[in-house]
Amino acid sequence: MHLSTSSFGPTRFNYQAFACYDLLDNGKQKLDEFGVWTGDTFGLDAKGLGMTHLNLSLNLIGGVYQSGALFSYLGEPEQVNIRVGVSFVSVDQACANAEEEIGTTSFDDIHVRARALWQEKLSKIEIDVGGTPPNITEMLYSSLYRASLTPVSSHTRVVLNCA
Repeated sequence: MHLSTSSFGPTRFNYQAFACYDLLDNGKQKLDEFGVWTGDTFGLDAKGLGMTHLNLSLNLIGGVYQSGALFSYLGEPEQVNIRVGVSFVSVDQACANAEEEIGTTSFDDIHVRARALWQEKLSKIEIDVGGTPPNITEMLYSSLYRASLTPVSSHTRVVLNCA
């Protein structure tokens, strides 16, 4: 089962982002119930049990809806895995990205790989100035992390060479 979402940004006309959520961990997990909800600050809302999307982005008076997913798993699992793919192109591309980037790789393996990739990227810059306060070092590396977190591309395939 894949749930998908779109749109983010300060106004309804800025960005569109798409996400694909695999709640079943390639069929290893079973859902009890699922659905979606949407609502606004005026109390206009809709819920769709058994649905994976609602085609509402603006309410009748032009306000933007907030939306989300509802789901519960069979039994009482101690751990659940949710795979997420994102794209600025389409929901289908978000799902394809999840398959390509995650596939059947375990969370622990992804965690180890991600830490190594971030360490490689962040270690390219070192502060070699005596007496630099720790909060300045932390701010630099935090800013580098945030700047690299989402290299935005509105194309399906982009090759980034960050040597």
